[in-house]
Amino acid sequence: MIFTAQHPGSWQDFMRRSENKNLHIQEATRKYRQEMLLFENQYSTFLQQQRLIQQQQSQGGGKRQVTPDQTPEVELLMEDGSVMITEDGINLILD
Repeated sequence: MIFTAQHPGSWQDFMRRSENKNLHIQEATRKYRQEMLLFENQYSTFLQQQRLIQQQQSQGGGKRQVTPDQTPEVELLMEDGSVMITEDGINLILD
């Protein structure tokens, strides 16, 4: 996730920024709260997405593990129809 809203910093740092130096206290307070809210909403969304990804992986949404009993037997046949190699899910068996 790309953060488009940066943390406004402490109140003192916020008021030292050049674009905020000449603001009235009420306008500066409103702007600071708005920037803080935007950042917190963005960060909260990021954390929620991370929790959903972790939950999905813990519920089997990650890489699928194939066990031998789930893998069907596969045979490689020669031109005449005779079996050349058989795979039982774990091993290749030369016939």
